[in-house]
Amino acid sequence: MEQVLQAIVDALRAGETIAVLTVVRAPGSMPRHLSSNMMVRLDGTFVGSIGGGTEQIFIDDLPSAT
Repeated sequence: MEQVLQAIVDALRAGETIAVLTVVRAPGSMPRHLSSNMMVRLDGTFVGSIGGGTEQIFIDDLPSAT
């Protein structure tokens, strides 16, 4: 988690546009725990993981969300 938070700080200081994903609810079984987080840049690179295929779906849709 510390690595993700540092990446967020660095990206914001550099003026980057980023998305931050955090697991806030986990109905059923999940590969990651509550409060797992990740940071995604506009180019699709990311730091951290929220687990599973959900992050890839989000990353694929990211350019259309801007």
